[in-house]
Amino acid sequence: HTEDGRLSQTGNSVGGRSLSLLSKYYTLDTELDVYRFQLFSNWTDNFSTEIALGLKETTNISSPLGGSDFAEFRVYLAGGTGPSIYLGPDISRQANQLTNDLNQFRFRGTYQAGDHRITFGFEREDLSIFNLFVQRATGQYVFNSVADLQLRRAQSLQYSSAASNVAEDGGARFGYAVNSWYAQDEYDVTPDLTLRLGFRWDTYSSDDIPQANPLVLATYGISNTSNLDGRGVFQPRVGFTWTPDDLTTIYGGVGLFGGGSPNVWISNNYTNTGNLLGFVSCTRANMAVNCPAALDGVDGFNVGAGAQTANTNSANLGTGNINLIDPDFHIPSVWKFSLGGQRVINFTDMSFGQFLGDGWRVRGELLWSDTRHGVNWIDLNQEDALLRAAPDGRPVYGPRANQTVLMLTNTTEGRAFQWAVGVGRDWYEGWAQGLGFDLSYTHLDSEDVQPGTSSVATSNYRQVATAYPNNPELAISNYQFESSWKLDVSYSRAFFGDYLSRFRMFAQRRSGLPFSYTYDDVSTTGGATGMFGENSLYTSTDRQLVYVPMTDASGVVTAGSDPIIRYAPGFDFAGFNTFLQNSGLIDYAGQITPRNAFQSEPYTTVDLRLSQEIPAFFPSGARVEAYMDIENFGNLLNDEWGVLQQTGFPYMNRGITARNCQTAAGACANGVGNFYEYTGFNTGADSNVAAASVWQIKFGIRYRF
Repeated sequence: HTEDGRLSQTGNSVGGRSLSLLSKYYTLDTELDVYRFQLFSNWTDNFSTEIALGLKETTNISSPLGGSDFAEFRVYLAGGTGPSIYLGPDISRQANQLTNDLNQFRFRGTYQAGDHRITFGFEREDLSIFNLFVQRATGQYVFNSVADLQLRRAQSLQYSSAASNVAEDGGARFGYAVNSWYAQDEYDVTPDLTLRLGFRWDTYSSDDIPQANPLVLATYGISNTSNLDGRGVFQPRVGFTWTPDDLTTIYGGVGLFGGGSPNVWISNNYTNTGNLLGFVSCTRANMAVNCPAALDGVDGFNVGAGAQTANTNSANLGTGNINLIDPDFHIPSVWKFSLGGQRVINFTDMSFGQFLGDGWRVRGELLWSDTRHGVNWIDLNQEDALLRAAPDGRPVYGPRANQTVLMLTNTTEGRAFQWAVGVGRDWYEGWAQGLGFDLSYTHLDSEDVQPGTSSVATSNYRQVATAYPNNPELAISNYQFESSWKLDVSYSRAFFGDYLSRFRMFAQRRSGLPFSYTYDDVSTTGGATGMFGENSLYTSTDRQLVYVPMTDASGVVTAGSDPIIRYAPGFDFAGFNTFLQNSGLIDYAGQITPRNAFQSEPYTTVDLRLSQEIPAFFPSGARVEAYMDIENFGNLLNDEWGVLQQTGFPYMNRGITARNCQTAAGACANGVGNFYEYTGFNTGADSNVAAASVWQIKFGIRYRF
């Protein structure tokens, strides 16, 4: 039995322009019970089996520090744009409890037949889930100013709950099973060469289907009742190990690998059926129709009766937010190819370099992967509302119900190529006895379409920087560290009897995470649909990639250098050109910038451990080890070292403030036309990540007997 509690926080935005108060923090309490039985049997000298049974019961409860009966408030300091303060529980923590029971069975057999070692087996995992996850269960309010907060006058409200307006009635129960068959033949072709040939076949079964919403089928021609039943992935694999001599090992393989059970994403489709939970979004402009009086007299504890009635109507009509699975969805999988080798070099066998000694380990590895079936989400409601092309060609969406209809589907795009080299040695005699080190370098090029950064479909969809929301481009992955150096140095020696003194240092320097430049869309205030007509749930992240204006013949952006860009009165062209040059945006003049084309600052850390054994007199032979760990030692020496500076999650820098002037709704100073109006730019640098930018020291004692 295990219980765990962690303190977490959400809400501080890119560049530090929004601040979360303590009420935004929450504890994640986990209770885990595990039961396991295993039976190992040796039937003959050549045949053995293993049978295992397991039960794991897990309960996760998110508990906001200030309780979950209050709404989330976002309060702009002035004017509905710029810096803001968050207070109250995060929208995802207002009703959040997950319980899952996992029953496991495993049979594994091993048979040795001459030079063949055959392994085969069957595994079954049966998962039962209860998921209470109701975002905005107590409401999400936006106030345009502190004065509006004092007047209890909200600018917008988004609210979702069960038809009864009791969040607990919106929980979903479902389950599925994964059946896995596998076999492998490990064949010693020669004493130096071993081949491995095998497969794994995962199949899914489920009797639980999401609650049917007839409106989905009538509107989009697709049922929302698809589940994982009958889906599977067959994964062939082959590998080898070759040792041409005692000092050299070469290995490699190719195969298809499943991406794991996507239960966290499947869960959305049982909760968000559109008629289990309702949804209402209201602003000052539509309050009289959508949620009468719900934006006035706001106290944070009670959602207005008008909004509750609208939510009930939404659930009954099936117009709540909807998640569904593509009927043609494939279990995620990726092809992988690897090749590597290690060589031990003994310099004393050579005519030169004998002073270097023996036992040097040199290694190298290549890893290539290609996505067979990755995950992606598309909004069917948004796709049905395509209206026109924006000035730079990206889609603009027309008026429609403010409802998300997100379908989990696949992409076949995605790739990664990684290579690594390393060298190391341990000294076992002489003056350096006890010393060892390992130095490695890794380079990674990785591209994906959908990074899948969240357990929530809406967050996954809106947290990808893109110009084409339903068809995001293949681009540098959010998770790519382009280059990474690692050094591990250790020293161990007994200076007093056999009591060891130990020292270890681990240092690394890696590239910064990638990020994107996106629009700071000033027309998103108050839940409006923004520059491109997107659902207000999406515009709040400002995820639309910026278009960089064309330059004149001298390479400078001017008021007339690009026909689809105009500028607000008093625009700072000198500062703007400096910003484009310093940021590297100028390299994309006349283009929409790619996702993750830019990189935060590199990050360097050094960690140390010192330990010393001393005698303990009871019982006989006992000893005490005292140790000290120093994390981020460089920051201890100098507070400007070991500081992580990066554009914060979801790795978007709102670089240019803009409006779309294609309609009068753009409210552009330059009037109406097929152009954007740029009103400002943000030269803000990366912000410090506090948790990774401080030093820590830990002292401890171990008593061994």
